[in-house]
Amino acid sequence: SLLDIYLNSAQGFTDANTLDPFGAQLAWNTWLLDTINAGNYYHVIPQYGQKQTKSVTTRGHMGEMVFALGGNYANRLYLGASLNLPFVSYTEQSEFTESVENDTVFNLKSYKVEQYLGTEGQGFNLKLGIIFKPVEFIRIGGAFHTPSVMELSDDYSSSIKSYFTTGSYESE
Repeated sequence: SLLDIYLNSAQGFTDANTLDPFGAQLAWNTWLLDTINAGNYYHVIPQYGQKQTKSVTTRGHMGEMVFALGGNYANRLYLGASLNLPFVSYTEQSEFTESVENDTVFNLKSYKVEQYLGTEGQGFNLKLGIIFKPVEFIRIGGAFHTPSVMELSDDYSSSIKSYFTTGSYESE
């Protein structure tokens, strides 16, 4: 069960407010984890055999805007330069559901974990090139590309909703 992972990360913490806010603390807030005594936790799936489903949707793209300049001098020396502005956009959404049949111990029916990750960013790089023709049939060239300097920012969220026969609970 995914609750085993949350349970292992919670063990030893005497204050539930210090648990991982994107995992074990959400399970705690929705009554999927509870304590026997301070720092000793258990989860509400007493017997394994539950049904698990997970779906993940990802979308994204990376592009680049280019400003370029080139020159030809006496048909022997060719120079080129470009300032490039790359940009990135990526999203990932996942939904994990675990359901239990006929739980008479804790009355859990199911729970759902939803997670979102969004990454946006932009940057810049420079490319320079040269071609030299000492004679008509010989061309000597070279290029220099700088690494892209990127600034990326992430947006992450996670939520759990638990469904018991007595009611439901949600935490973000």
